[in-house]
Amino acid sequence: EGAEPLTGIVDAVSRVIQVPDGLEVAIEAALAEHLSAVIVEHREEAFAALAYLRDQGSGTVTIYPLDGIEHRYPLNLFNERGVIGIAAKLVRCDQRFRPLVDTLIGRVIIVEDLRVANEMITRGLGSVVTRDGTLLRPGGSIYGGRSGGAAEQFSLQRELEGLPTQIATARAAIAPDRKSTRLNS
Repeated sequence: EGAEPLTGIVDAVSRVIQVPDGLEVAIEAALAEHLSAVIVEHREEAFAALAYLRDQGSGTVTIYPLDGIEHRYPLNLFNERGVIGIAAKLVRCDQRFRPLVDTLIGRVIIVEDLRVANEMITRGLGSVVTRDGTLLRPGGSIYGGRSGGAAEQFSLQRELEGLPTQIATARAAIAPDRKSTRLNS
């Protein structure tokens, strides 16, 4: 049987980015089918995982090997009315994932509404997504609706990142009380 072929998995695409408050739905739509893709370190691990899935009849998956990503740098766009920014530049991630994030959503422009999206898509710069999650792609396809799973995950991830600071603040607030309780005992 051999070693488990899925041990090289680094993470899911949706878990390696931190999304600013209020842009969760837009980033979820911007990532679309890439949201559930898996990241591995090496191409060989990707091939092994796909062979395993094929042999087991266990479904399909998109895999991004970090050593096989061709880094496509994000668009540069100046401030324009109704444009929030380039998706890849609005999210945070560990530097090792930056080439992947830039490649996946570096040509996705986030805008306030459908009116601005319709104007931007005609310029041919890339895909355009509204704050509420309607994605217009060059070539004419439109993606949207509401799943909310990833958007909720992005919010929870942001809350988890803030917990250590909140815990430290709470500990600092109760420390004087603990000291005085010990002194009075």
